[in-house]
Amino acid sequence: HEEKTYYVHQSLLTTASKYFQAALERDFIEAHEKKIQLPDVDTEIFDIFVDWLYSSKLEAIDTNLKETYIFADGHEVPVLGRTVLDATFRILNRPSMPTFRAIAYLYARLPAQSPYLRLVVD
Repeated sequence: HEEKTYYVHQSLLTTASKYFQAALERDFIEAHEKKIQLPDVDTEIFDIFVDWLYSSKLEAIDTNLKETYIFADGHEVPVLGRTVLDATFRILNRPSMPTFRAIAYLYARLPAQSPYLRLVVD
């Protein structure tokens, strides 16, 4: 997938995420270099995250919400996770149901007690 360099204010990252706080404020090489490699994160999802960091608005479309939640869960960004839950709740109030494939995908990538997973299944 595409490789991209981002320049993000450290204070925004460390305030929003325990993952980034640990990486940038503890005695890790990332803290000294002020650089973090995220090879498993799709740039489209990280774009959504960075836009959210600076605007507090979620620009994810329906198809990106599950990936955005998985990112938020894995990188300890609880406020983004709650924002995705709210957006997903609004979408799930529409007459259509999530597909079995979408639910199986989430089960494979999130903890069983994940609020997002429980919301979609319920």
